[in-house]
Amino acid sequence: MARSAPRRGAPRALAVVLWCASAAAQTGAVQGSGVPPGDPPIQPGWSLEMTGDGHPPTTAMIESVRRVTPAVVAINGIRTTKDGKNTETEVLSSGSGFIVDEAGYVVTNRHVIVGARNVTVSLSDGRTFKTDRIVADPVNDLAVITIPASGLPTVTIAHSSSLEVGMMVAVIGNALDRGISMNGGWISRLGVSAKPSETATLYNLIQTDAPINPGNSGGPMVNMNGEVVGITNAKLVGTTVEAVGYAIPTDQAVPVIQELVRRGSVRRSWIGVVLATVNQGVADLYQLSANRGVLVTKVTAGSPAAAAGLAPGDVIVRFGGTPYSTSSELDTAIRASQAGTPVTVDLWRSDQRETVTVTPEVDPRS
Repeated sequence: MARSAPRRGAPRALAVVLWCASAAAQTGAVQGSGVPPGDPPIQPGWSLEMTGDGHPPTTAMIESVRRVTPAVVAINGIRTTKDGKNTETEVLSSGSGFIVDEAGYVVTNRHVIVGARNVTVSLSDGRTFKTDRIVADPVNDLAVITIPASGLPTVTIAHSSSLEVGMMVAVIGNALDRGISMNGGWISRLGVSAKPSETATLYNLIQTDAPINPGNSGGPMVNMNGEVVGITNAKLVGTTVEAVGYAIPTDQAVPVIQELVRRGSVRRSWIGVVLATVNQGVADLYQLSANRGVLVTKVTAGSPAAAAGLAPGDVIVRFGGTPYSTSSELDTAIRASQAGTPVTVDLWRSDQRETVTVTPEVDPRS
């Protein structure tokens, strides 16, 4: 087997240490033995006592995990995939969820169940149920599953608005489809935006260094009080990336979950634009005259934005008279606007200030 070159920095030092140990072993040298085999023992009859009882003091995180785990579930289904030769193969799809109502309401990510059939929910007590119904929201990547059970253990949900960088959290779920387990870490960043798919744009995500593996999606992120503060959603993957995972905050998720249960879908407004926050780097990249506002990077054909004359390169500074400087704030305002009611949009186009009127519609993805 070819020997790989040591990497730069600290790993190189480790590789050198291993190489030295290997060289010593090849020469037969034994450093520090002092005496040849067969000399008298140091102290006949000596024993090493074990004084610990093996039960460390219970910590807040241990109690937190104990409290939440009974309400965490494994979600499995079957998906059909195709290879390069268009050959179909059935594969097992696995994820996580948690029970929010003892009547059998389970919250998870939409991507855990989309495209899957024969979806089942397995509880920590060993029971497995086929799903009664699944409702989902592609924009927020959330879903609610109902199962034919009652009297189930449930989680306690807390507001995520009080979270701070440096807080300890645990992610609990069906990691690698090997049963419910937990990984711990800290909140490393707040207010992160990500676009995990063409249909979902997620804002204000919680970033954590807690390891997130396949199967963790949809499981709870828990604080040290045993309260759910987020829904594990994704991880950043790359050869140079370590311990960067995301969760949807509860303050953002709970209204969506409630509407899914009450209506079966989430009603929101839409104008058909893809947005990006303008900073100096974006302004330089797109050669914009404005260095603050929200850049329109794409307009959907036939959308309200297209009908209003909005175009890629426009920088929106006000929507309905309210100033916005980030894409997440403006997107939230658009979603919350009244469908069918015209809204004024103030923008910069090249170096000209203009105002157009757009009439939001009900989001076709609702």
